[in-house]
Amino acid sequence: ELQQLALKLLADKVPRRERMPLLRTAAVEADLAMRDPDLHALFAAARKELRGDSDGISAGMELDIPDAEWVWESLIAAGTLNMVTALQKVGKTALLLQFIRLWSAGVPDFLGHALAPTCPGVIIVGTDMGLADWRNMLMASGLMEKTSTGKYKPLQPILQIWHRESPLHLDESGLDRLAAICEANPGALILVDS
Repeated sequence: ELQQLALKLLADKVPRRERMPLLRTAAVEADLAMRDPDLHALFAAARKELRGDSDGISAGMELDIPDAEWVWESLIAAGTLNMVTALQKVGKTALLLQFIRLWSAGVPDFLGHALAPTCPGVIIVGTDMGLADWRNMLMASGLMEKTSTGKYKPLQPILQIWHRESPLHLDESGLDRLAAICEANPGALILVDS
């Protein structure tokens, strides 16, 4: 019964901070003495059940493998992890913000590489910089504007931005928050700047 409860809590996307107490309470009500590692094991088994198992690929199997989809041809692949590395302060963030601006404007290519036709939105987890630094970078790339009240607002395609003073931690709870935004915005690009 506890295993089924763990599965239901994950399937129903109950927030992480609520899942463990609910499972612990159910164990106590069932007169079971379970420690946190045991409860974590129940959640791990439930995650495995939700994801399913695979038999893998055997020699001789015919496979239908689609070509890679590109957001920025040959540079940023869709639906997977991409890493841009270089020395500090050489312009990695500025380059990516300019790419995002042009992509969202429907420009067909940037620096000789084709851009995908539509930008489904961008989520920025940029906790290495403060909001003032992000303001400067976003304003320079045209992804933020100053309003008539003297304040600033991010522009489309920015869906959400976290910064040093308002961070998102990439723990299970933070990843759940990101997943919820991604479910509401399929295909969104997550820019993790660290």
